[in-house]
Formats: sequence, C-alpha cells, structure tokens
Amino acid sequence: MNSQTRLVLGTALAGSLLLTGCGAGQPAAPPATSAASGEETQQLTEIGIGVLPIVDVAPLYLGMKQGIFEKHGIKLVPQIAQGGAVIVPAVTSGQMQIGFSNVTSLAIARDKGLRVKIIAPASGSTGVDGADYTAVMAKKDSAVTDAKSLEGKRVAVNTMNNILDSTVSASMRKKGADPTKVKFVEVPFPDMAAQLEAGNVDAIVVSEPFVTVAEDEGNVQVLSNYALATEDLTVATYFATEEFIQNEPQTLAAFRAAVVESQEFATANPDKVRQILTEYTKMDKSVAERVTLATYPASVNKVAVADVAQMAETDGLIKDAEKVSDLVAE
Repeated sequence: MNSQTRLVLGTALAGSLLLTGCGAGQPAAPPATSAASGEETQQLTEIGIGVLPIVDVAPLYLGMKQGIFEKHGIKLVPQIAQGGAVIVPAVTSGQMQIGFSNVTSLAIARDKGLRVKIIAPASGSTGVDGADYTAVMAKKDSAVTDAKSLEGKRVAVNTMNNILDSTVSASMRKKGADPTKVKFVEVPFPDMAAQLEAGNVDAIVVSEPFVTVAEDEGNVQVLSNYALATEDLTVATYFATEEFIQNEPQTLAAFRAAVVESQEFATANPDKVRQILTEYTKMDKSVAERVTLATYPASVNKVAVADVAQMAETDGLIKDAEKVSDLVAE
C-alpha cells in the first residue's frame, strides 16, 4: 500500500476530530418566512448523531442528501467519532441523542447496566461466503487458508473483545476449529496490511475498503466471519437511551421513518451509495467502485441480535445473554 493510499484510508476511518458537530437535541431555528409567498418553511428538529465514516452509514448520508430526513422533520448533525468506543458514553451522557454502534458493543453496554436500546437498523452482512464486506485475510502464500489453520496464529482485529473477534470465533466453531487457540491482537485498520506484510501477524480481520485494498496487494480471503457467524447477521444499528425513547416518541418515530426510507433508497441505488462514499469517507473513487457493500436492511433482525448476544456470552464478553434480550426497542 503506498503512502498516499494509507493516508486517505486512515483519514477515512479515523476522522479528523474525536467528536465534531453540535446542537444535539436542539430545535432548529424558528421557521423562516418567504417574503414572496409569506409561507413558513417547515420547522426541523435537530438531532446530533454519533457516527463513524464507514460504509455502514452510507444510507444516513444519502438520506440527508436526498432530503429524506428533512421531509420527516429532522435535521441531522453528524458528529464524527474516531472510534466506536466513544459513541456509547457520548449518548448516555447526553452529548448527543442518537448513536451508531455494532450490536456486540451495545450488548456489552446493556449487560453493564447502561440504559441503551437499538432503535433502527444500520448495516448487515451480505450472507455470502467469500463476498462480504468484512473478512479474515492472509497472504496468498500463507499457511493460513481456512478456519482450522487459524489455530495457533496471530490474528489482528481493530478492537479486542468485540464483534470482529467474536464473529471469527463463532465462524471457527461452525467449521470445527478451536478459536481459543487464536492469539487476537489489536491493530488499527489502516496499519493491518503493513503488519501482515511484515509478518507481525498471520491474518487480519478487515472491513471495506480495507478488504479491497488488501486484495489489491495480493492478499486473499480465508474466512467470511460475518457471513458464517449467523444467518442474516445484523452488524450495526442506531441506538438511544431509554430516556430519549420514552420522552421523545414523535422525534423517535420521525427518525425511524427517515432511516427506513433512506435504507430502502440505498438498497435500490448502489451506485449512489458508492458515490456518497467518496464524499463523507474521502475514499478514492477507484476503490469505492469496487468495494463490497454492506446490506442496508429496513428492519432490525431480532433473531440475529439475540445470536450476537449469545456469541458474546460464549466468549465471556457479557455475563448473560438473556439479560440483554430487550436490547431492541419496540
């Protein structure tokens, strides 16, 4: 990977600030009045939402660009986080109203007693082995070729004890391999390919655009951890606190309706998804045209969410999957 590509991709997933943007939960300015017609424009409810600049949130940006959120009376203010770990505490502390997070992180938060719940879908696995937007990858000439050969190896994940290593473990079990024999190590996505090339790790678990970039460098996929972990895996969602859900039912309903419409628009217009990726992630157009996209479901798969919680319990990330059975808000 050349230095320019590393810089672009590093910037895409890291974000320029810990949290940028403001105005969470504040109504927009009073309706403006047209001098010509005397008609008032629609008053919008302003919502600060914590996101990461990754493929999973493409429908959110498309929805804003297409005027979908505005049509539903919502003005979104994306607050870009450097990593998902800061979004949950930012939402629970009231710094923003809504956040984006993978399901494992939310199950862990709920298990710890945090009053967070899933309110809308974000992204899901394609379910296709060998053609998903996240994969375990190794060098082409490596001894790592399948789940079994991962035993005893060093495998890089961007965050320890979370959805990547948990789904890798679940996939290995399904293939008859023992994930307890894997040495997971934490490496940021932009640094993984270099660590693999240097021989510091034997395999890497990457999401797009790093899957495509790693393949361009001659590496190969050896395990589709999302596709194999469980059927129709819900990877990430939007969430809020129980207080917000109880106190802002109209805002919640409007946000959900806008998300569903945006998800459906993105599913029907993959070319527009690829275009928007070059805008909010700064992804190179040549890469955006070739990445495998996530799916953008219109509803949360509660069965898959329960499966993710069970994986987390099996791996010791949470104490009791049953305790988080109410993770998805009604």
